Amino acid sequence: MVALHIDRDRAHAGHKLDLRCVRCIARQARQVLHLVHREVRILVWMLLALIKGSRRW
Repeated sequence: MVALHIDRDRAHAGHKLDLRCVRCIARQARQVLHLVHREVRILVWMLLALIKGSRRW
């Protein structure tokens, strides 16, 4: 019974830690997405410029 109680406490602590990790991961993911979005926008702009340039030729 005592071991079961300790496991339950450990599981609860792990759950709390998990939620904190999820928030941390979400924050990191948001930062990464922001950077990737900027990079993609630059790449798309370059591709559009190349397409426009190739049409002139």
